[in-house]
Amino acid sequence: MKNIIYFIISLFFKTFNRLRGIFYKLKLFDQVKFDVPVISVGNISFGGTGKTPVSIELVKILLSYNFRPAVIIRGYRGKLEKKGAILSYGERILLDEDSAGDEAVMIAKNLKIAGVFIGKNRINSIKKAKDSGFNIIILDDGFQYRKIKKDIEIVLFDHEDRTPRREGLSSLKRADIIMIRNGIHDKSIKKFLDRNIYEYRIEPIGIYDGNDRLLKENVSGKKVIAFCGIANPAKFLETLNSIGLEVVNFVRFSDHHRYTRKNIKKMESILIDKNAEFLITTEKDMIKIKNLKARYPMYYLKIKAQFNEKFLKYFENTCIPLFIQNEAQI
Repeated sequence: MKNIIYFIISLFFKTFNRLRGIFYKLKLFDQVKFDVPVISVGNISFGGTGKTPVSIELVKILLSYNFRPAVIIRGYRGKLEKKGAILSYGERILLDEDSAGDEAVMIAKNLKIAGVFIGKNRINSIKKAKDSGFNIIILDDGFQYRKIKKDIEIVLFDHEDRTPRREGLSSLKRADIIMIRNGIHDKSIKKFLDRNIYEYRIEPIGIYDGNDRLLKENVSGKKVIAFCGIANPAKFLETLNSIGLEVVNFVRFSDHHRYTRKNIKKMESILIDKNAEFLITTEKDMIKIKNLKARYPMYYLKIKAQFNEKFLKYFENTCIPLFIQNEAQI
């Protein structure tokens, strides 16, 4: 039944996006071009490819070249998603997760000297970022946002991702850069190998508590209760297993789930029943539950995107000079 629902959802979005693409190709819809570089990071599925950690690492590269980057993100399910707001000017976080959404707060928390602007209308967000002095834009989940003319279109692709697709493989022809997770691809993507295709990985970097303190003890072999509300929970479980944790129970919630104290109590009951040592979740989920007091230890797994040398050389030798040239012309 679940597969049938996924098929219907995917078919609807693929048809909608294909028709919209035709209208843009015929120039029946206008695109807005900004005089600051816009780098889009997106995918063709509904999530689970690691857009957020990839965006974070790209911003870090831009910061190392003294750009003032701003991340433009929808702020999905935040109270200010429709209205739009400034989450961070690059100094401090101005809004909570309830107002700005979990992914946006996670980005702001990891990029304390970059701007983060939220809102469904990404054009307005870019205007605000420009007016605030930011000179380069990372457009999070921007592949389907055709209203904006991007300077670089980066699309993440994970062959193992089983979430519904918003667009077909043929849409990858619009990408300037295709990034393949773990370098794994099937025959269906070989037709796009004339494009700039690189490998990326999402790697664990440590286990942290709710106050962002690193757990220094060896966790290999420890029994844990894992839970998450993300698009691709299987990847989270796979990563926990890879670092040696013994996941004795895994609780899946819907993506962007809003946790309650009742949810935490349920997990604590399972922990007692299974004689586990602690609860563990994702960084995105911890942002939503850190204020829901737990009676037992609760941690999150921190991850980061890793780019291969080939991509780093291309981005730094080809893309960065274009951005610098663009800035000089403004």
